[in-house]
Amino acid sequence: MLRQVIEEQSQCISVCVNLTDPANLHLVRCSALWDTGASCCAISPQVVRDLDLPCVGERVVTGIGTTGKVSRSYLLCLELEDGTKFTVVASEEPNIPRHCCIIGLDVIRQGDSALQYDGDEFVLTFEVSRKTKGLMIN
Repeated sequence: MLRQVIEEQSQCISVCVNLTDPANLHLVRCSALWDTGASCCAISPQVVRDLDLPCVGERVVTGIGTTGKVSRSYLLCLELEDGTKFTVVASEEPNIPRHCCIIGLDVIRQGDSALQYDGDEFVLTFEVSRKTKGLMIN
């Protein structure tokens, strides 16, 4: 189970992730934005370059300030700090402030998550059932 303490002043939920290409030849460890408003995962152009990812297609994405933008898609492995891995098709997004990746609902809805505040700190927990571990997500 992932258990992540969230800094109160950060104003967003960030988690550390390992991103790898499908052949596991390259690895990027970075901060990802946990975004319940995003329908799918997204990665920065820098991640695409660092992992030397080939484009696997395109999709139309809509976000804050954009409607109907065509974005390239890439297949990669996303690993949370607790070792939970997902194979995802992520869209390329050049505007991800302070993060290299967005974790969207395509991953988040595969488990149970909770955000709790105990008076001192916010804590995000996320647990995936055995049935969905290792699931490929489009």
